[in-house]
Amino acid sequence: MAGETTGQKLIVRWEINKGDLVRIRRRRSLDDKTTYFGIVVGEKRMDQILLFPCINVYNMTTRQIELLTPEALEIVSRAF
Repeated sequence: MAGETTGQKLIVRWEINKGDLVRIRRRRSLDDKTTYFGIVVGEKRMDQILLFPCINVYNMTTRQIELLTPEALEIVSRAF
């Protein structure tokens, strides 16, 4: 029947660890495709103000540590 649930739920896992090399995507407008590279320097945590998981990343271009959410990051290389 339409609208019935089967008891299944969607679980999304964000597998990112300290030391991972990431691509940081910043969009200030729809045409902006600026990307930076960074290294994950913190542990992932749930931020109550942002309502999303977040992690500290060292931005190699700006030389600053930034608090970023999953939609801004793409893992380039994993740390071992």
